[in-house]
Amino acid sequence: MIKNGLPYQSQWIEIAWKGLPGYSRAPHDGYCRTQGDWLKVFAASGLRPLSIRKPVNDTKKLPVSIIFTLEKGIDD
Repeated sequence: MIKNGLPYQSQWIEIAWKGLPGYSRAPHDGYCRTQGDWLKVFAASGLRPLSIRKPVNDTKKLPVSIIFTLEKGIDD
């Protein structure tokens, strides 16, 4: 989000896949969520993070995704 000049906040954004060869579909809306907001959603759902991994772009060393490993809370 920040790379595209957008503020770091959970928000709807327009997503386009024009960088992929042969992909000609029109842009579509997607929802981007901050890590903090993901953690709130998990807590409200009775889930606890065991680990958080952020794969990075090989050339720029910037996160390209986030992967959560979760477990169901003991009280559930």
